Amino acid sequence: MAPIKIFEYWAMEKPVVTTQAGIGGIPEAEDGENVLIVEDPQAMASATMRLLDNEELAQKLGKDGRRLVLDKYNWKSS
Repeated sequence: MAPIKIFEYWAMEKPVVTTQAGIGGIPEAEDGENVLIVEDPQAMASATMRLLDNEELAQKLGKDGRRLVLDKYNWKSS
C-alpha cells in the first residue's frame, strides 16, 4: 500500500525526498523525475540541501509529482 502522505505532498506541488520504503507501492516514482530517493540519513540531509540550493529542481519535482497525482491518482481514476 502506498503512503498517502507522498500523494498529498505531490498534490501540493511539494518536492519529495524519501527512501525506497517511503515510496513503496508507487511504481511511477522515479528518482530525479518526481522524487529524490535516498538510502541513509546523510543522503537525506544532502538531498534536502540540494533542493534548498536548487529552486528549479524543487519546482520540477513538485510539478511532475502533481502531474502524476492528477493523471493517475485522483478520485476519478480510482
